[in-house]
Amino acid sequence: MFGVLLFLIFFSAVSLAFFANRKWWIRVSTQSPRCIYYFGPFASQEEAIAHHQGYLQDLEMEGAQGIEYKIERSYKPRKLTIEG
Repeated sequence: MFGVLLFLIFFSAVSLAFFANRKWWIRVSTQSPRCIYYFGPFASQEEAIAHHQGYLQDLEMEGAQGIEYKIERSYKPRKLTIEG
């Protein structure tokens, strides 16, 4: 019984550490130019939603076409702009 309790405490601590490092990011892909952009990090999904329109408008004003976005919770991307 004590072993089960220790396991649950350990599992809870590991889960908290895992999720604490993940933040909210806006992932934007464009067809022209063919790129993926990451904007963030944001502390909450609501904060990311509140800011996403500005990033999309900036890309549109720069002439980007075929813009799609997704708000996701993840670790910091290795690169914030990926071309190709």
